[in-house]
Amino acid sequence: MDKWAAITGSSNGIGAGLAEVFAQNGYSIILHGRNQNDLERMYKKIKDQGVEADIVEGDVRNSKTLEALLQISRDRGIDVLVNNVGYRCPGLPLNELSNEQIKDMLDVSLNVPIKITREAYKYFIKRGEGCIMNMISIVGLEPKKLRSVYTAVRHGLRGFTESLKLEAADNNIRVIGIYPTRVMTKPEFEYGWNVTEACEKIFRAYEDGVDNLILDDRPAKYRPSSYPINARVHLLNP
Repeated sequence: MDKWAAITGSSNGIGAGLAEVFAQNGYSIILHGRNQNDLERMYKKIKDQGVEADIVEGDVRNSKTLEALLQISRDRGIDVLVNNVGYRCPGLPLNELSNEQIKDMLDVSLNVPIKITREAYKYFIKRGEGCIMNMISIVGLEPKKLRSVYTAVRHGLRGFTESLKLEAADNNIRVIGIYPTRVMTKPEFEYGWNVTEACEKIFRAYEDGVDNLILDDRPAKYRPSSYPINARVHLLNP
């Protein structure tokens, strides 16, 4: 039987990297993004790996996009859901954040992953197994200056992930929290994890049954002596 992974925000960046790594390991992919050209480019890359692919285009805040993604995930019988889509942190002090920016962060990075997870969780319960992977960010473990709302959102997703694990285990469903520092997904980034290397480590954590994964690119003097969760930790600068 074919193995399928649904990955939100997989038309570029770390989502695209994860799609490629899963495909290289025999998974067919449900791609999601907002740019048709990027999705078609990724579709070809995935098909070139000898597996199947489907495309869902649109903003996941749109109910039609969300339902299309969920329907095709059920139809294909997904084995794993990767909640990767997120709203980029504006990097502004609280008093300069607009209501729209606050709403976007809450909707894209917290509300949508919860809604998608709920529906995938229902499907996995009926199926008797499955896996949900949430891309959370190191900010879900450590508060940061100029990231007040972003930190709140990421801590919220962490809390949701950790709490869901407690009930999901009773239904033979795995829930994994992924906590990267910086991955080189933007041209302006001068340092961080190589996308392919980071995605390969994420896939191996999934394959190995790891509950949480931390990818920390910071030198020792900038990272904590310990982390507040039990996790497999990979350090780019030991």
